[in-house]
Amino acid sequence: MAKKITKYFLLLFVLTVSANLLNAQPTSSLLSGKVLDEKNLPVKGVIVQITYVPWNKTRDAQTDKKGFFCIGNLPPGGPYSVKFSCEGYEAQTREVSTLDLGNVNDLSLHMRLENKENKATQTIASNRDAKTNATTSSNTETAIRIAE
Repeated sequence: MAKKITKYFLLLFVLTVSANLLNAQPTSSLLSGKVLDEKNLPVKGVIVQITYVPWNKTRDAQTDKKGFFCIGNLPPGGPYSVKFSCEGYEAQTREVSTLDLGNVNDLSLHMRLENKENKATQTIASNRDAKTNATTSSNTETAIRIAE
């Protein structure tokens, strides 16, 4: 008789635990997507940085050789800021108003090649500004010394 009661309670315990596991609800969100270039080819090595704005909490991922990324364990809701960066490409930022609880949220985009001509012009202008500032600073110091 004691064996029957033990088996009955064991069966009841297993059924209760199984029911609880089946009813478990997810408590986080997931963001995934694919990054392609202008020719619709996957871009490997893109750093995807997602920031949960209310907490200023950041998580990173990197695209694989097929251009896919996946970031899990994110608080549901939002807003989120998602930054995509990769050497040779223009960095891009996307805003996501909300991530759904327990669903796979998709965010895919096309990266644009970095315009090297504009970057070179900016570097030259930056160097000129630095030289001008250095000359101005040097002339000011000389004028101060002469005045003394």
